[in-house]
Amino acid sequence: MHEDPTLQYWGSLDPEFQPYVAYFINAARQAGVPLVIISGRRSATINREVGGVERSLHLYGLAFDTQVVNYTREQVPGHWWLALGQFWESMGGRWGGRFSPPDVNHFDVGYQVQI
Repeated sequence: MHEDPTLQYWGSLDPEFQPYVAYFINAARQAGVPLVIISGRRSATINREVGGVERSLHLYGLAFDTQVVNYTREQVPGHWWLALGQFWESMGGRWGGRFSPPDVNHFDVGYQVQI
C-alpha cells in the first residue's frame, strides 16, 4: 500500500484553486488513473533546489505536480498524460506537457501572477 500525499499538497494550494484541483484528481481516479499530487506550494528555497523557474506558480500555490501510483513519470503511457493534460486544459488550466521542454506531470492555474 502506498501513502497518498495528495491531501497534504492539495492543502498547500491557494484556497480558490483547490476545488478545481480536487475535481481534476477525483475525475482521473474515477476514470481509472490512480493520480496523486506530489508537489504543491513551494518556498523559494525548495523551488530553487528542485530546479523550478524563478517566477513559478508553485510559489503562489497555483501549480501542482502529479504522479500515477506505481509508475515513474516516464513509465506512464503518453496517451494518459495527453488525456489528463487535455482534460485540465478543458477546465481552463495550463498543462506542462505543452512546455518546451515538456513537463508532463505539471498542471497550473493557466495565467501568470503579476508581482
